[in-house]
Amino acid sequence: VVDSAPNRGTTFSIYLPQTDEPSQPDDARATIEPRGGSETIIVVEDEERIRELVKRTLKGAGYAVLEAEDADRALSVASRHQGPIALLVSDIVMPRMTGLELARTLTEARPELKTLFMSGYADGAIADEGLPEGGAYLSKPFRPEALLQRVRDSLDA
Repeated sequence: VVDSAPNRGTTFSIYLPQTDEPSQPDDARATIEPRGGSETIIVVEDEERIRELVKRTLKGAGYAVLEAEDADRALSVASRHQGPIALLVSDIVMPRMTGLELARTLTEARPELKTLFMSGYADGAIADEGLPEGGAYLSKPFRPEALLQRVRDSLDA
């Protein structure tokens, strides 16, 4: 109801139906927690803050995590690791070698390696080079739950 008069102003009154039901936000629907795992994942990210967040999230979900700040270090870490590496989680845009180039190099030695790429501004690189077959993409910024879901989807693909 609107009540308005000159020199007195306007009053809006909104009447809502009364209910005994507790209110719930629209996103209160049941959510499925992403599953973790025990696979070994190598995380390659040149921004330390992001690398630490990804590492902490993955370790918290039970994964074994190898980490590197750039592609050269990742190649070294991967070559020294004796066991299997199930997944490469890499930034696309990095100095000296892109995540896409790193993935090609690593999968030559480890053809079973799956890939998940992250970037906040790599649409051009993806359009130019394309994701490797079976590769997945996660746009930055992302929530830890989204990371875990995309990791699990990539591993299970």
